[in-house]
Amino acid sequence: MCMDVVIHRGNLGSVRCETINQLISYIGCDLSWHFNKVTNPEDFDICLCPVDLKQTAIKNGYLQTQSKPDGDFDPFTYHWYSTEGL
Repeated sequence: MCMDVVIHRGNLGSVRCETINQLISYIGCDLSWHFNKVTNPEDFDICLCPVDLKQTAIKNGYLQTQSKPDGDFDPFTYHWYSTEGL
């Protein structure tokens, strides 16, 4: 099963990313890869499986967890929270 990412942006709300394209549109191109680095922009509409999400979160100033803002565990989604100001 593919994992999604919800990027929590404080007062700006949150955004759900299900594809590489969506993730790039919110954080830019500074991604880390597990395998098969995707280089052709036409292929960016695939799931996030090739992306090393934990390392990508760290590189871009986020803490990755599977806890929703209310503290409930979310088994199918990673939640990213900005580490700025921590």
